[in-house]
Amino acid sequence: MKRKVIVTGVTGTIAREFTRYFSEMPGIECYGISRSKDCRLGNVTYIATNLLNKDEVEAKIKCIPVEQADELYIIHAIGKFVYEPNGMPVIDEDTDGINDEVYESNVKTFINLENAILHRLKKPIKIVECCIGSVSDVHQIPIFSSYHRSKDSLRSYIRDKPRIGLLEHM
Repeated sequence: MKRKVIVTGVTGTIAREFTRYFSEMPGIECYGISRSKDCRLGNVTYIATNLLNKDEVEAKIKCIPVEQADELYIIHAIGKFVYEPNGMPVIDEDTDGINDEVYESNVKTFINLENAILHRLKKPIKIVECCIGSVSDVHQIPIFSSYHRSKDSLRSYIRDKPRIGLLEHM
């Protein structure tokens, strides 16, 4: 069975530990994604890309042979917080109640990566998606309202989006 693991935000503490764990498992190819290539761990292929740039993501992740995978694990450990003392976003051009920069960091990065992967699949495979949150996400702490709203939005996206029949939901 061909298993591949993709971990985003690999220069962060949580993502680095996921990467370390999976890179030491036999039979797993591990890929770490960050904006810069300044983190080195054992048997990991590192990809430096800005996940907010859809075209760059499409180009850079071509080195991951997802077409050959039977199982794919995506661990998305990217998340931006902004302090919102009155519980309202400062930058909210689309008036959805979520700070635009927080939404882009927490949701758009995942969507760009997932779309770049799904468009390349030719057969149904098992895909496990794990998006890292925090206690403020679960308990909806008002001063981080954009954070928990963006994570709610990401959960809805993952749960509700049709995946063109290529995703075996877990």
